[in-house]
Amino acid sequence: MAGDTGIRPETPEHEDAGAGRGGKNLTNYDLIDKEVAGYVGDSRVEIDESTNRRLKRMIDKRILTVMVITYFTQALDKGTMSFASIMGIIEDSHLASNQYSWFTTIIFLVILVVEYPNPPNTFQTNFILQRVPIGKYLSANIILWGITLSLHAAAPNFVSLLVLRGLLGAFEAVCQPAFVLLSSTWYMMNGCQQIIGGLLAFAFSFVPRESPLKAWQALFMTYGVATVFWGVFVLCWIPDSPMRAKCWSEEDKKLMVERVRENRTGVQNRVFRKEQIIHALKDPQVYAFALIQFCTTLPSGGLGSYASIIIKSFGFTTWQTQLLQMPTGLVMICVMLTSVWAERKFKNSIIIMMIGVLPTIAGVVALMSVPFEHNKRVGLLIAYYAMYSFWVCSGLALSLVSRNVAGQTKKTAVIASNFVFWAMGNSIGPQCFRDKDKPRYFMALSIVLGCFVLLEVVLIALRTYYVWMNKKRDVMVASGEVVEDVDFTHSFEDITDNKRRTSGAGMIRPIAEPVAVHQFSAPSQFQSSNPLAAAAVIAARKSNLSFWSSSSTTSSQQRLAMLRQFTTRLQQPRAAASSCARLLRPKGGLGLPTRSMATVAVEGIPKSSPQTADIVCAHPQEPTELDQITTLPNGLRVASEALPGSFSGVGVYVEAGSRFEDAGLRGVSHIMDRLAFKSTSRHSADAMLEKVEALGGNIQCASSRESMMYQAATFNGAVPQTVELLAETIRDARLTDEEVAEQIETARYEVAEIWAKPELILPELVHTAAFKDNTLGNPLLCPEDRLAAIDKTTVTTYRDLFYRPERMVLAFAGVDHGLAVTLAKQFFGDMKAAALPAALSRTGSETSLSSASDSDAAASTGSSASSSPSASPKPPRANLITKIPFFKNISTSAPRSAAVVDSGNAPTAADLLASPPPPAHYTGGFLSLPPQPPSLNGTNFTHIHLAFEGLPVGSDDIYALATLQTLLGGGGSFSAGGPGKGMYSRLYTNVLNQHGWVESCVAFNHSYTDSGLFGISASCLPGHTQHMLDVMCQELRALTLETGFSRLQEGEVARAKNQLRSSLLMNLESRMVELEDLGRSVQVHGRKVPVRDMCARIEALTVADLRRVAAAVVGGRVANPGAGSGAPTVVVQEAQAYGLTSHGMTWDQIQDRIDGWKLGRR
Repeated sequence: MAGDTGIRPETPEHEDAGAGRGGKNLTNYDLIDKEVAGYVGDSRVEIDESTNRRLKRMIDKRILTVMVITYFTQALDKGTMSFASIMGIIEDSHLASNQYSWFTTIIFLVILVVEYPNPPNTFQTNFILQRVPIGKYLSANIILWGITLSLHAAAPNFVSLLVLRGLLGAFEAVCQPAFVLLSSTWYMMNGCQQIIGGLLAFAFSFVPRESPLKAWQALFMTYGVATVFWGVFVLCWIPDSPMRAKCWSEEDKKLMVERVRENRTGVQNRVFRKEQIIHALKDPQVYAFALIQFCTTLPSGGLGSYASIIIKSFGFTTWQTQLLQMPTGLVMICVMLTSVWAERKFKNSIIIMMIGVLPTIAGVVALMSVPFEHNKRVGLLIAYYAMYSFWVCSGLALSLVSRNVAGQTKKTAVIASNFVFWAMGNSIGPQCFRDKDKPRYFMALSIVLGCFVLLEVVLIALRTYYVWMNKKRDVMVASGEVVEDVDFTHSFEDITDNKRRTSGAGMIRPIAEPVAVHQFSAPSQFQSSNPLAAAAVIAARKSNLSFWSSSSTTSSQQRLAMLRQFTTRLQQPRAAASSCARLLRPKGGLGLPTRSMATVAVEGIPKSSPQTADIVCAHPQEPTELDQITTLPNGLRVASEALPGSFSGVGVYVEAGSRFEDAGLRGVSHIMDRLAFKSTSRHSADAMLEKVEALGGNIQCASSRESMMYQAATFNGAVPQTVELLAETIRDARLTDEEVAEQIETARYEVAEIWAKPELILPELVHTAAFKDNTLGNPLLCPEDRLAAIDKTTVTTYRDLFYRPERMVLAFAGVDHGLAVTLAKQFFGDMKAAALPAALSRTGSETSLSSASDSDAAASTGSSASSSPSASPKPPRANLITKIPFFKNISTSAPRSAAVVDSGNAPTAADLLASPPPPAHYTGGFLSLPPQPPSLNGTNFTHIHLAFEGLPVGSDDIYALATLQTLLGGGGSFSAGGPGKGMYSRLYTNVLNQHGWVESCVAFNHSYTDSGLFGISASCLPGHTQHMLDVMCQELRALTLETGFSRLQEGEVARAKNQLRSSLLMNLESRMVELEDLGRSVQVHGRKVPVRDMCARIEALTVADLRRVAAAVVGGRVANPGAGSGAPTVVVQEAQAYGLTSHGMTWDQIQDRIDGWKLGRR
């Protein structure tokens, strides 16, 4: 029976050969893909030679054919642009100098982006390949690749060609990673090098120039259509894996899986393993593989793009050049086939690669030294052909990766990193060939020569490393540290080659010299693919406990079984977790007090204890039940939240900020936060800095529109010193002339930098336009014309006015309330309250009058009002931000010095004292900045902000408005770490994914004590301002619809509520966020709003609630204390582009458009 199927059973003497010190050596099925596990057993199945040949022919018919033809098609595609360069595409597309080189560069830049890290610790293309059927995914991309190639014929200019070349790169990026995975899935090691590629040319140059269809257009269309047909064939022909092939019997499938067992790299595994990424980062050969790719692809990228141009420069005609290009493909095929034969014969890939690079170096030197003369063109051509001998590295380098890297995640990461460098080299290569250097291209050839010399050095180093590793392996064998795994038990386990060497669980010997391949095994430890299990083990180690320690009541094997059961049940409801806790709790286990959480807590015990971990289920406790607030006699409020932790938080929150500034104090808040932690009456500035550094932790000061915040997160034992430090900088700061002058100069630079970045300054200008001339419209940044007017007296007046105990909250996080009150009394208890009541808080421009003595007030110059209302001078012209061309909410061609505030209407100190100051009054309006000039370094973008009056933080509907912001979401075309964040939000799916000219689109919601702002900010390519405004209005209008496709849906509302709650809870895990939340809540509400209440309010929201709130906000019907106008607020900065005429919109035109969408009031 065995003979009929080609299987020879293992002999009895080998039955226990794989058993190490841990007993019988069995396959760990936790490390094997579940689909593969159905086709393999614990021990190796021998396959006779005739059966192996039969299986190989079957596989070659299905797989090798596809690989060869696809590589051939890809090689043809890479050469199309080279042929088109001498067939008229440069003239027909009106390409400027050096634009041609970008057609190759863009392909590989896109490939680089596609291969770049996106999800955590994964790679985009390789991440998908691990999780989808490879065959179907490959064929779909080939079809799209062919369609894109055909569309080249219809591209009229540089931009359209560049876009198509970029799409081409995205689709082609799939092929090589897919083939590397296929090669180790289907083939044994000695079949990995059979990769054939070549460059052949068709005689499209005979198409007449006057023909309606140009020669290069016919070339692209023919290649594209052929590629589409090939993609359809691949879809029907290639199986996704041996296990899913419907064209073979189940017996043949099992044999095909078994024949790759000895590769020790696995067939497939879709479980991501973080530790394999770490192994890859520590593996020297990974970096060698990357350098090999870079040193070969940089020359090939440049030579491939300029091949026809270089050959023609030898003195050949266009037709001769087309013909002479054909041997280039033949040379490449011969080189690769010869390298495969040599590798099989001599069994030494690296030596063969080193020898193959030598003719390349000689050819480059010849091209650099021999003159380009007609009588030397044959010799130059031979030297050019000799350069392609470096292609010996292409196939053999790929086979080195497949043979010497194990572990599916590690292999995926290594392949991705290789192709990142492959893309980098190919994209940089064409840029080395500059038009000014032709025809010799001496600089480019010098770079190419340097790459090949570096390649030789890398190959020598890699061979040295492999020889050293093999000797190290031999020492391990001689010492008996590992036992040979003759039955290949661990071949299908998803563990890395490094793990195989260090643990002995199946060792791969680097194939760098002609030696036999061996595999070794050692006692395997418990490993789980369950991430929760790994988290439990990590938590146990951090708690200084050991799951493997012995116990008088439970054996180690029983505890392993219990831990497996526990980690499985972690995914089940809390009742199951409670059951697991009872199961794992040993008798007499010790427990340490832990922070109360509504989760399963692992309590640590001393490492020396013989007991194992005590895992208990804690009862949930609302953190705000630990909040306490005490008011000192001077009016200072002390708030604490006694949640324990390694760090504590301390903060002082002063009711000050830009909204309280009048004309004489405008901009001082910005300077004030920069003067924190400078010299005091007791310490110099250097001494204060040393005290800050000695505390460790995080200490900062920040100003906002409604608060000055002094915050610190520090060690628990340093809380008293931290409170003392904060009190000293708040109460006893010297505020010298030198310090004020220094910070004003720093602020001047900071203001200039922010003004140069529209994405930073426009959110500030939205407030200026929305709350014109009052409160929240006061600038957060110090206006440029105010910097010269601020001095020590101005800053001192500001401090004396606002830094009063009744306007301050002292907040503690992680500190007992008794200790908090004691420290507050010690450092702030003697602080005097104001003799006169402070002006109404948070509701208008504060008066500059203070309770200081008359002499102090009289010492004030023009920076603050006099102590006598009757003697109050007229304030100076109050230019909020001198750069804004803005009059009465109407965009005009005003000069850059135009003022936002009319000095005749600016409130004086006497006006503010005569009647209660008004609340924040929303005016709405339009603000247009001077357009950005065209940029030579990159694309400029038009920036637009559209806002309406929002809700104050105390409103009952604030949770609905926050949910609407989350539902709209948004993002940019690029974000750090890769795109995808917020991908289900409306602005992402309806705007960014639908309009290629949109660079970013994000919803915002600013809430203050008596008003707010809600809207959308966006940036787009020049020329799309009107369309961008319509898109923004459409998305806001859709929030109010009761019928139609765009109306709010239950599913998206539920998702937005969950995202808002998770964001809220995760942010509160930060000590600094927890501290600021406590301090500002007490400052605004007089209490801490329980998190449980906030989550309950969010969960109770309905679609009708969100629609009602959206209609009120974007409809301009918000009823806030300031009785706002309901008009929209629009801030625009247009961008100019070369060849594009910009037509700016007037305020009336903008209002007409917004009104047409039934948004806001006029």
